[in-house]
Amino acid sequence: MRSFLGLLLLVLSGFLSSCGHGHTTARVRTYPRPVSLQVEVYDPVSNLVWEGLGVSVVEADHEWSGCVCSSKKDLVVYTDRAGTAFFSSSLLAEIDVGFQEDFYYRAVLGPGRDEDEVVVTIEVGDPTLGYVYFDIPIDFSEPDVFVSVPFAG
Repeated sequence: MRSFLGLLLLVLSGFLSSCGHGHTTARVRTYPRPVSLQVEVYDPVSNLVWEGLGVSVVEADHEWSGCVCSSKKDLVVYTDRAGTAFFSSSLLAEIDVGFQEDFYYRAVLGPGRDEDEVVVTIEVGDPTLGYVYFDIPIDFSEPDVFVSVPFAG
């Protein structure tokens, strides 16, 4: 009986000493994340937003490929009543500026050191008012970007 209690105490003390004191390493899998870009265009003089102004993605400078890829499609998104133009991950993939794509054909950035950043160049304006260009950095830690850009017209 005494040896049974000793064995039980030994097993319990070993079990209790292992609870909460050891370091466990959890393996976290990170997957590519879809990228989106929302652009607000405002007039710096009046501080009002521009409605109906064209915004297009001209090129993207990708870290993963080293490519500065120009758009193969002339796709223009016009600002809405709130002065914003939205480029979903599917639309960014469709514009074809060199993004990696996932199984659902969405533009993505990967978690790897050499695949987690891109600089997207956008063109804002129209033929009568002229055009301005902006470089928008996007990275894996915040793949859904909202930027506000001035357009004086």
